[in-house]
Amino acid sequence: MNQTKLLRNEIVDVCRNECSKYGLSINYSSIVLIGSRTLVFYMQEKQVEVYSLAIGQEFREYIHTVKSKKYADQLCRSIDILNAYVNSDLYVFKRPSLAKTFPGEFGPLAIQYMQYLRDEIHCRPATIKHYEFSLNMFCIYSGISSFGVNSLKLDYLLDFFSTVQNMKASVVQCVKGFMHYLTDNKIIKYDLGIDNIKPSKFRRERLPSFYSKEEVLLIEKQIDRASVVGKRDYAMMLLASRLGLRSSDIRKLQFSNINWDKNEITIMQDKTKKTVVLPLLEDVGSAIIDYVVNARPDTNEKYVFVSFRPPYRVITASTFSVMIAKNIYKSGVECKGKHHGSHALRHSLATNLLEGNVSLPVISSVLGHSSTESTKVYLSVDIQSLLYCSHDVPEVKDGFYQQGGGEFYV
Repeated sequence: MNQTKLLRNEIVDVCRNECSKYGLSINYSSIVLIGSRTLVFYMQEKQVEVYSLAIGQEFREYIHTVKSKKYADQLCRSIDILNAYVNSDLYVFKRPSLAKTFPGEFGPLAIQYMQYLRDEIHCRPATIKHYEFSLNMFCIYSGISSFGVNSLKLDYLLDFFSTVQNMKASVVQCVKGFMHYLTDNKIIKYDLGIDNIKPSKFRRERLPSFYSKEEVLLIEKQIDRASVVGKRDYAMMLLASRLGLRSSDIRKLQFSNINWDKNEITIMQDKTKKTVVLPLLEDVGSAIIDYVVNARPDTNEKYVFVSFRPPYRVITASTFSVMIAKNIYKSGVECKGKHHGSHALRHSLATNLLEGNVSLPVISSVLGHSSTESTKVYLSVDIQSLLYCSHDVPEVKDGFYQQGGGEFYV
C-alpha cells in the first residue's frame, strides 16, 4: 500500500489540519499539537527527516518511559492521527496502547519471570497485566539507557523510578519483585540494595461500608422471589449477606462445591486461592434448591448461577453488582456515602458478627482471610466495643484557664 510522504517540518501543520477536519474539541486538539511538537523534537534529536510508522512506534515507547501512562497515552494521539494520515485511513478514536515487546537483555528474563508468576505464584490475570506493563517500561528504559544485567546499578533503578511519576509505588513493587527473582536465580550475583527503596504512598483511611441486620433484611425482601430471575438473584444475595462470599466466588459457584449430605459449601477462593469450608445454612440451601428446581434453565453448565438467555453463561460481575445496588436503592435504607455492591454485604456480615461478640479468628475464617490482620479493619466500626476502651477525660483545674499568656487569660 502506498503511503503519503510526511516530512518532519510538516507534522505540526498536518496534525492541526486533521484536528480541524475531524472537528475535534479545543482540549483534544491542544494535546494532539503538544504531542506533535514533542515528536518533532524527538525526530530532530534522532536526525530523522521523514515520518514513518517505525519512528512513530519508537516515539510511543520512548514517551511512555518518561511520562505517566495517562499523559503519554494522550500525547500519542498525534501518532495515531499521523499513522492514519500517511496510510490514507480514517482516524479511529480509541485509547492508544503500548506494544509490549520486552526488548533488550531484560526482555526474555521478564517474560520468564511473568511465566513464573502465572505457574508458581498463581497471580491473577489483572496482576500479570500490571507486571507486563511495568516490566515492559523497564525493558524499554534499560535499552535507552544502555545498561544490562551485568552493568545494572541501584542508581539506574532510581533513575527509572523517577520517570514513572504517580505510578512510582506500584512500579517499584513490580521491579523489586523482578530483581529478587533475578537474584534468587543467581542471574544477578550481587546485592543491589533495592530493599532500601521504600517510596511513600499516601493512603486515605477508609472505614468499611456496612448495613445493620435490619437493613440487610429489608434489602433481601426487595427481590421478587416469585419470578425466575428473582429466585436466582435471591439465592445469590443470600450467599453474600449470610455467608459473606465475594462476588467472584458466588458467580463461579459449582454444583461440586456443595455437599448436601454434610450441609457444607467448600470453595477455593478466586482471590486468595485459599480453600474455605462454610455451613450451608437452611435458608441459603432452600433458596438454591428453589432456583435450581423451579427457575434454572435446562443446561449442563457446571456453574450454579447462569444467564437466562442462550448460550447460558456464568453471571458477569456487572450484572451481579447492578442487581445488588438496585435492591439496596429499592429498600429505602440510607446508603449515602456507603458502597452499594456485594462487598458491602460482606462487610455487613463481618460487622454484625463482631457486634454479636464473635471473635476475630472466627470472623476471619468465615471471610476466608489469610490472617486476622485483614479482619481487624472491622474493629474501627464496632462503636460499642470502642466505647468500652475509652478513658475518662481528666478534669482541668481552674488555674489552667487563668494562667498568664494563655488563650483564655483573663
